Amino acid sequence: MSMLILALTLQLVAVSGPCDNAQNTVELEDCLTRELDSLNLEIREVVSRIEERFEERSWYRRRVLYDRAQRAWTLYRDLECESESAEFEGGSIAGVAALQCHLSVTEARLTELRDAYLY
Repeated sequence: MSMLILALTLQLVAVSGPCDNAQNTVELEDCLTRELDSLNLEIREVVSRIEERFEERSWYRRRVLYDRAQRAWTLYRDLECESESAEFEGGSIAGVAALQCHLSVTEARLTELRDAYLY
């Protein structure tokens, strides 16, 4: 029964890649957390490069607008993922759904940042 639940969990949150070998939700959460930590490190590095670019070019107004957009994106990410995982509230899959959402939204933001600011 637990393997069936894990299989359904994987289908529900569309997990694929480095976490495919997880045997239960605890292992899956651990793996997704490591993936998210790595992605967050990558996004911090990109943000740092963007901020350096603003300094080099004295783009004060663009920096202010960018900072506001980043704060808005962070709020959006947190609320969107809370909303998506609320369907599974109280169940063991809720954490997996939230992590998968954070990964997906953060990967999209990383692409947006690179395309918009590091061209």
